Amino acid sequence: MTRIETPRGTAVSHGVTAGPTTPDQAAEQATQEAGLAVLRQAFDFETEERAEMQRESDALQSLMLAQLKSEDSYMQKWIGLI
Repeated sequence: MTRIETPRGTAVSHGVTAGPTTPDQAAEQATQEAGLAVLRQAFDFETEERAEMQRESDALQSLMLAQLKSEDSYMQKWIGLI
């Protein structure tokens, strides 16, 4: 078991902890690690994008509710004038 420090905490890898024994295995392992790094970056990017879209959606919903409350207040004042 290998522990890897990441910005969000410690990740645990349950893979084989022994190093490569031949240059071919070392190259294959390096290629796999590079591929995993690319996948991690893509996942992190997508997660950040999704979080940003959710924040935007929440902000727009809050603005909409504030606008509806304001309009309702004006409507109540107009009704009160009648």
